[in-house]
Amino acid sequence: MEKEKSAMTTNSLYTIEQNGERREFISNNTSLFELLKMMLSEKPYAALMQYGKQISSDNFAEIEQSDKFSFSADINFDEKQVRIYKVDGNVSELDRTYENSSIETYNFDSIKYLVDNIGNEVTSPALREQVLEERLKSISGSQTQKRGGFMNENYNYTKGAACQFNFYVVAFDTQNHYQNYGEMKSDLSFSEARSEFKKAAAENPKHINTMLGIAYQTDRRDLEPHGAGAVDLLQHINGHTHLSDDYAKNPVLMNEGIIKNNIVGILKGDIENERQKPSAEKSKELSGKSSPSSLIGKLRQNEEMLRNQNEVSKTMENQRDL
Repeated sequence: MEKEKSAMTTNSLYTIEQNGERREFISNNTSLFELLKMMLSEKPYAALMQYGKQISSDNFAEIEQSDKFSFSADINFDEKQVRIYKVDGNVSELDRTYENSSIETYNFDSIKYLVDNIGNEVTSPALREQVLEERLKSISGSQTQKRGGFMNENYNYTKGAACQFNFYVVAFDTQNHYQNYGEMKSDLSFSEARSEFKKAAAENPKHINTMLGIAYQTDRRDLEPHGAGAVDLLQHINGHTHLSDDYAKNPVLMNEGIIKNNIVGILKGDIENERQKPSAEKSKELSGKSSPSSLIGKLRQNEEMLRNQNEVSKTMENQRDL
């Protein structure tokens, strides 16, 4: 019985990377919430150094591939990102599939929002883990990297020098715990993604965070150890579109000339055109000011008629009083 219990014991793993130096750790505490909370603390590096036991890279890899593994978190303080590799159940590397394992990358800011809210809303440690998992899934639609790749193998790939890639458009509800809003569009060509993004940005409510991103696969493991990744390029919220700077921090994309030169340049042009549009529309609206056939013209015409009617009514009342 004791042996059976020991066989089911799981460990959590994490790495710390700062100033280009990487260290591996193991912990028997399998709370992802507590680890992420520590990552965001006032003195995170010192706290994480004491949280677990430092181990060798070989030992780290061996445990990560075993059935005594629950999750690993690669914490990069230089890039302000954390990559979470999660396995559901006691499943060794050979038996892991797209359904029971995933790799997801998040910015510290996204994690801070979740951890702060869950910490205020939920007191039960077990429930915190459950809520965290659900909310991580809700914001990772654009970033989730399934083990072995997450793109349709032959759909809308553009082959570049450093990777092959396609695009996605996804939206999140900022007023509902960043739940997915609508259906994610994935495996798109660049032209399809631009069209879908423009349509979604115009139709979605202002508080919806609409994003266009790029998903890639690469054989350059020196640039991307996991061989796959995803990065948001454009974000539209509260009526404004801006270019995310995440692509400039990604080694794969910065080694891909098609992306960093051509695609980013086109998207910058789209943003500039969008910024100029309100001024053009405003000028057009003002030009229709004196035209009775325009909507604004008819509105002002009706207002003028109401004012005239009010003045006539007041005049008649004054005459009756006399």
